[in-house]
Amino acid sequence: RSGEGAVDICYRYDPHLNQWLRIQAMQESRIQFQLNVLHGMVYATGGRNRSGSLASVEKYCPKNNEWTYVCSLKRRTWGHAGATVGDKLYISGGYGISVEDKKALHCYDPAVDQWEFKTPMNEPRVLHAMVSANNRIYALGGRMDHVDRCFDVLAVEYYVPETDQWTTVSPMRAGQSEAGCCLLEKKIYIVG
Repeated sequence: RSGEGAVDICYRYDPHLNQWLRIQAMQESRIQFQLNVLHGMVYATGGRNRSGSLASVEKYCPKNNEWTYVCSLKRRTWGHAGATVGDKLYISGGYGISVEDKKALHCYDPAVDQWEFKTPMNEPRVLHAMVSANNRIYALGGRMDHVDRCFDVLAVEYYVPETDQWTTVSPMRAGQSEAGCCLLEKKIYIVG
């Protein structure tokens, strides 16, 4: 858990040219962070590096080819997940200081450059997946570390921003952490 392997190097693929282009490096090296798009900007949240776990958040502007810091998360976290709904970015779970950090839901509003805590998830989880569908955010799988062992989180739950509430739905058939997750034709896929 040293943050070894964290880098700040960034690339962009141009399918028209069939070419990878190096873009401006991030302000900080990161590993096990979250990368999301909101309003045409790319946000890198949390993670860790050789200095430890991070609360910092950077925003990339493609037009200016520039990374700038925005408001930091309220707590350091890594191994978390993220998704966007409407005009907000949501980050959930991940490794922090306490088990409550593994249930936390952070909400970023770029209009005021502020993070706030929302109702926490029902299940603590790290290395999980999040995806938005139908104005809801789904948190799927992951794992939970307990003393000297870890176990899979099979629970799936969704969050509705308008009501600030989580609802548990059908659990996963098998545990999956550090999995890929996407939405296709109104169905959620989780792989790996």
